Amino acid sequence: MIDFDYAGRQIAGVWKMIWKREGWESEIDRSVDGVFRSFQAMILVFPIVLAGRFSFRRAAERIPEWQASPLADAPYIYAIGAQMLGFYLDWIVSITILLFAARSLGASRRAGDLLIGYNWAHVPISIAQTIPLVLFSLDGGKAYGAVAYLPAIAFIIAVLWGVIRRGMNAKPAAAAGLIAMLTVAGLFLDAIIGMLAEALYQPAG
Repeated sequence: MIDFDYAGRQIAGVWKMIWKREGWESEIDRSVDGVFRSFQAMILVFPIVLAGRFSFRRAAERIPEWQASPLADAPYIYAIGAQMLGFYLDWIVSITILLFAARSLGASRRAGDLLIGYNWAHVPISIAQTIPLVLFSLDGGKAYGAVAYLPAIAFIIAVLWGVIRRGMNAKPAAAAGLIAMLTVAGLFLDAIIGMLAEALYQPAG
């Protein structure tokens, strides 16, 4: 069961962490229990991400190229389920990359702050990812979705920058390299999950 009051306080503390506001260290739960409880963010963002993936599927149906995809006629639960799986696999892989990076950079003692920040930061990240997708899915919303897309990407990069810089006290070059690595890993996973979903899908009849 998620304690929404606790989650709200942690998100607020991580928000301060992202933008380097004074006192963020005292506002997040930096205990071992706090690290484990930060994984509740995976549950908290589920409906947000689901709404985004559902909107993406609706928007994709209006794209002629999508009609040639093997998944064009797949049930929503199958196509969206594959995308949700990719989202959470990306989350886990990204955590692994960050922890290895923290160890390599001699910041293992700050791993707790990094995990807490990265996990709770997924709430604003997920909202930013979902807004353009929802706009794209609306009738006549293609232009609005396109306008919202670039600010959403810039916001997500800024959030990751803040979490990595403060969470592991990383230098700018290291933070930029890690963001690039996370982005490439995410794109690679999306491609792999997409290919597997297409390969495993068996149309009815």
